[in-house]
Amino acid sequence: MTDDLPPLEMSIARNLAGKVRTIIDEAVKITPGLPASEEAQKLVARRMPPEWLPKYEVMDNYGFVVWDEIMTILDRVLAYPYVTLYRKHLVHAPKDVIRAWQFHSHSLRVGELYIVLDRTVELLKFLAVVGKDVGLSITNQQKSFEKAFKKTFKRHLQERHRLTHAHERQSLTSRTVDFAGGKWTDNESESATALTAHAAMLFELFREVSKKAGYETMNTLEDIVTHHELTAQREARQMLDQIGKALFETLNIGIDGP
Repeated sequence: MTDDLPPLEMSIARNLAGKVRTIIDEAVKITPGLPASEEAQKLVARRMPPEWLPKYEVMDNYGFVVWDEIMTILDRVLAYPYVTLYRKHLVHAPKDVIRAWQFHSHSLRVGELYIVLDRTVELLKFLAVVGKDVGLSITNQQKSFEKAFKKTFKRHLQERHRLTHAHERQSLTSRTVDFAGGKWTDNESESATALTAHAAMLFELFREVSKKAGYETMNTLEDIVTHHELTAQREARQMLDQIGKALFETLNIGIDGP
């Protein structure tokens, strides 16, 4: 793993969200009761129950809303690697449950990335508006974050598009997941032969690709599984890193805070 990426720890997430909230709260203290802009009230209305909105006509409590949104996103980031681990708890589950999970786990992983992307872009928009309202110097990071995130997770985001839209050509991953379906159960012998041949092809492909990418050569199925799990952890760390940098750069402070 890349050493300069942050560890996946709740304390890191809380520290990040806490610093952002502190900066906003300290700015608010300078002018208590500062009226919220129309844009700020419109954006907070998407995040809070209608009966709570009157107290957001002033900026005093906006630091909490930003904190809450940051933590909501980072909770998903911290949970992301577990998508590769749930299967270990389904070893003794009924076959139909395992079969269903093969389909769902694939779409879940790419779906989570899209959720994090979309919600963070909206969070950065909200943070910029709140920051301006309380008198902070702001640099909008929506576009730069979105561009960097899409570049880092291009393959997964393309896979989500392929899964959602039937006119797109299926990826090798999707075709592999399709083997989990029940359509092959009428002829187990033929299915086993096809699956064995496909698995052998995939194994050699993994070995070749991992070698070209500079990874340790995968010699066993367990090597592939371990790589799968470690990759999800690295991806979560990349998300945490990019989100943290975008938040601090919006507020024009270093990654270590003011």
